Amino acid sequence: MGGDLLPFLFMVIITVGHAAVDIIAKLAMDSGMNPLVHVAYRQFFATAIMAPFAYFLERVKLEGLKQLIVEVEAL
Repeated sequence: MGGDLLPFLFMVIITVGHAAVDIIAKLAMDSGMNPLVHVAYRQFFATAIMAPFAYFLERVKLEGLKQLIVEVEAL
Protein backbone atom coordinates (compact mmCIF):
# COMPACT_ATOMS: atom_id res chain seq x y z
CA MET A 1 0.00 0.00 0.00
CA GLY A 2 2.77 2.43 0.91
CA GLY A 3 4.71 1.67 -2.28
CA ASP A 4 1.71 2.62 -4.42
CA LEU A 5 1.53 6.05 -2.79
CA LEU A 6 5.23 6.86 -3.16
CA PRO A 7 5.22 7.98 -6.85
CA PHE A 8 2.24 10.24 -6.18
CA LEU A 9 3.99 11.75 -3.15
CA PHE A 10 7.14 12.47 -5.17
CA MET A 11 5.06 14.05 -7.92
CA VAL A 12 3.34 16.35 -5.42
CA ILE A 13 6.66 17.33 -3.79
CA ILE A 14 8.25 18.17 -7.14
CA THR A 15 5.18 20.18 -8.22
CA VAL A 16 5.28 22.19 -4.98
CA GLY A 17 9.02 22.77 -5.53
CA HIS A 18 8.41 24.06 -9.05
CA ALA A 19 5.68 26.36 -7.77
CA ALA A 20 8.02 27.74 -5.08
CA VAL A 21 10.74 28.43 -7.65
CA ASP A 22 8.23 30.19 -9.91
CA ILE A 23 7.01 32.37 -7.04
CA ILE A 24 10.56 33.30 -6.04
CA ALA A 25 11.42 34.13 -9.66
CA LYS A 26 8.29 36.26 -9.99
CA LEU A 27 9.16 38.19 -6.82
CA ALA A 28 12.72 38.71 -8.04
CA MET A 29 11.54 40.00 -11.42
CA ASP A 30 8.99 42.32 -9.80
CA SER A 31 11.69 43.79 -7.56
CA GLY A 32 13.72 44.77 -10.63
CA MET A 33 16.06 41.86 -11.34
CA ASN A 34 17.26 41.64 -14.93
CA PRO A 35 15.99 38.40 -16.56
CA LEU A 36 19.45 37.68 -18.00
CA VAL A 37 20.98 37.91 -14.52
CA HIS A 38 18.30 35.56 -13.24
CA VAL A 39 19.14 33.02 -15.95
CA ALA A 40 22.86 33.32 -15.19
CA TYR A 41 22.29 32.75 -11.45
CA ARG A 42 19.99 29.83 -12.14
CA GLN A 43 22.57 28.13 -14.39
CA PHE A 44 25.39 28.80 -11.91
CA PHE A 45 23.52 27.33 -8.94
CA ALA A 46 22.33 24.34 -10.97
CA THR A 47 25.91 23.61 -12.01
CA ALA A 48 27.21 24.06 -8.46
CA ILE A 49 24.62 21.60 -7.14
CA MET A 50 24.88 18.99 -9.91
CA ALA A 51 28.66 18.94 -10.46
CA PRO A 52 29.57 17.08 -7.24
CA PHE A 53 26.91 14.45 -7.90
CA ALA A 54 28.13 13.99 -11.47
CA TYR A 55 31.75 13.72 -10.35
CA PHE A 56 31.25 11.23 -7.52
CA LEU A 57 28.51 9.10 -9.08
CA GLU A 58 30.17 8.83 -12.51
CA ARG A 59 33.74 8.45 -11.25
CA VAL A 60 34.02 4.84 -12.48
CA LYS A 61 32.92 5.77 -16.00
CA LEU A 62 35.38 8.67 -15.98
CA GLU A 63 38.36 6.28 -15.82
CA GLY A 64 37.29 4.61 -19.07
CA LEU A 65 36.80 8.01 -20.69
CA LYS A 66 40.31 9.09 -19.68
CA GLN A 67 41.76 5.98 -21.27
CA LEU A 68 39.76 6.62 -24.47
CA ILE A 69 41.05 10.21 -24.65
CA VAL A 70 44.65 9.02 -24.27
CA GLU A 71 44.15 6.46 -27.05
CA VAL A 72 42.66 9.06 -29.40
CA GLU A 73 45.52 11.48 -28.70
CA ALA A 74 48.02 8.73 -29.49
CA LEU A 75 46.63 8.46 -33.03
